[in-house]
Amino acid sequence: LAEAELIQTGAEDNTIGLPIKLLRDVQGLASCSWTWNSTGAAADTYALTARLKSTSGHVLAEETALLQVGTTDGVMQAVTTNPACFGVGEDIKIHTGFSNTGQAPVNPHLVVDVQALDGTVLERFEDSTAALAAGSEYLTHWEWTPTVARGQCRFKAYTLYDGKSTPVVFYPQLSLVADGDLNEDGRVNLPDFAMLAGAWLSNGPLCDIAPDGGDCIVDLLDFDVIANGWLNE
Repeated sequence: LAEAELIQTGAEDNTIGLPIKLLRDVQGLASCSWTWNSTGAAADTYALTARLKSTSGHVLAEETALLQVGTTDGVMQAVTTNPACFGVGEDIKIHTGFSNTGQAPVNPHLVVDVQALDGTVLERFEDSTAALAAGSEYLTHWEWTPTVARGQCRFKAYTLYDGKSTPVVFYPQLSLVADGDLNEDGRVNLPDFAMLAGAWLSNGPLCDIAPDGGDCIVDLLDFDVIANGWLNE
């Protein structure tokens, strides 16, 4: 006898029995299969158990495998720090999260790497949760005492879930005007220089374009970008 059943792992007393099959004159390798119409089934993970029994009811073999019904998908939320600008030894908080945009529960594992500008990992932060429902989000944060200033590091974040990974999120992000065209009129010229001068030696996010993502101060690094792009379109 061959029998199989499905159990929805996210619900109580939700067992789906499949038809019992009688195998006759089996020698060597053999196989059998069942068809299950999942229309209307709840999006979840199901445990599929198949058993072989003798006609007297003695269990000869049993195997269990997991079956996912419904799509799994997710999005890594933006990384932020509080405060946004920081120096060495100044305690900060790193915030991020994960949104379950799929149809089934997932088990997300969030990872944030603090990297030096050359990609060296200075610190790694990780957090996990289980059975995050579809349409839900998981927010988390960590505390960190920086060993480098804000302009000398970046944050690389992603989430692993159900054998997948979200696209990587970086913070700070590359400025949209990284070519020096601060007013986005299609040309690097005097109006852009005037904007830079107006923000000189301040934390002017629009003009803080160097290094990539800025370093919380408008200075010669940002001036060099404009100088190198002068009158370029």
